[in-house]
Amino acid sequence: MINLIKNELNKVFKKKTIYIMLVIFIVFALFNVIVQKYSAGRYGDYVTEEYEVYKAQIERLDPNNAERLDTYIDVKASMDFYEIVLQYEAGTWRRAYVASEKSGVRQIVMDMTRARYLSRDEEKYDESKSRLDKLLADINVRDWDYIMRADLEQKKESLAGLQASSASAKLEIANAQVEIDALEMRLKYNIPYGDDSKKDYRAFAINDYISYEQALNFYTYGESGENANERELAKRTFVNQSAKARYIVETGDNLNEQSLRTIVADGDFMLLIILLIVMVAGVIVCDEFNKGTIKLLLIRPHSRAKILLSKYVASLIMIVVSAAMVYAIHIIIGGIFYGFGSLNMPVVNWNFADNSLSVMHPIAYLLLKLWVVLPKLILVTTIAFTLSALFNNGTVATLLALLASIGEPIVELVMNRYDLDFMRYFITTNWDFSSYLFGGQSSIEGMTMGVSLAICAAYLLVMMIVALWRFQCEDIKNI
Repeated sequence: MINLIKNELNKVFKKKTIYIMLVIFIVFALFNVIVQKYSAGRYGDYVTEEYEVYKAQIERLDPNNAERLDTYIDVKASMDFYEIVLQYEAGTWRRAYVASEKSGVRQIVMDMTRARYLSRDEEKYDESKSRLDKLLADINVRDWDYIMRADLEQKKESLAGLQASSASAKLEIANAQVEIDALEMRLKYNIPYGDDSKKDYRAFAINDYISYEQALNFYTYGESGENANERELAKRTFVNQSAKARYIVETGDNLNEQSLRTIVADGDFMLLIILLIVMVAGVIVCDEFNKGTIKLLLIRPHSRAKILLSKYVASLIMIVVSAAMVYAIHIIIGGIFYGFGSLNMPVVNWNFADNSLSVMHPIAYLLLKLWVVLPKLILVTTIAFTLSALFNNGTVATLLALLASIGEPIVELVMNRYDLDFMRYFITTNWDFSSYLFGGQSSIEGMTMGVSLAICAAYLLVMMIVALWRFQCEDIKNI
């Protein structure tokens, strides 16, 4: 049996297709890494761009046109607001704070504009102008932590008012608490507003934390319209992302920085792996008949079942070879461009099984990720292998197996949209176990890992029986 498997692997590695795919993988990895490296972090100055847009618009508007007065006011207020923001140096906490909603600058500018052009109340305009001047003067002379502590006290007073009011919604109270937590984190870890030098990624992480926590609050207390399973999946996503953002703030590890670590942990090269394994499994049986070499196999003292099994085992071995090849190429090329130091930075996920933070080495996480998608890779290989035996047509076997893999999200979409409950038992809706990682759950309501495993095992058994039956019945007299 071992010699048969070795023989099949020798045939596989003599095919030019394998080496052509190897070159394609290298080119793809080079392109992928280069694009990610030189496009990451390249952002324009949105403040200047916004100012120029509104400035161009205001030239085409007339404040004396009553029909478009509201438009004029909105554009004029936005232009004046960005003009104020531009007075501060880019990348400083003052510019970031003035540009944010929390500063109140934008609202005051809007009040001034409405007073001058809508109500034509100069007294109200002067009052708003005085408030703006006082606020900006305060920002110009105070340190960021003073401004932040003042914001924190104001937020706490607002929260106390909300908690004292019986009419206040839980969502509003929860969101206010999130903003307080974020301010306290900034003060604790010395993170000013904005993207100040080395602290920028932590500032962004705090903003992410606020977004994810408030999204979580919405799905917890708000009315989202999704069913219970969809709400739970959304909540788990936001819990996980929020935990990652908080980890960045607390440890200083920049988990979002583009590096070799992100290639290893976040890179999705499943299609490349599947492409190679179906190209092998899709022709490994039918090529013997098409080339007439099946007679040379059958004259040996081996049963047809053993010959077929050796081909199947060789196809399964190619799963490991393909995955190792794809990731090794990306790790080597990524290491050349980024260096290998980032592999010391962990992969962080929230573990719902024990409600704790899981911190793993990137390589360990990669192996775990490959382990949970292994059933899918085995089943896709088996589909191509069975079709190869069934139709004796490598092109058909390869394309249909690829179609099954690519069509996975379409099947689930059709099932959910048209409420076709029987489709939950399709192979494509059960073969990816990555959703069960870290105590996760299936996107299909009511499905469990045990049920999915049983369904996958049943499909695998049926396909192997069909392949064996067809191979046993194949007539070789006219080959």
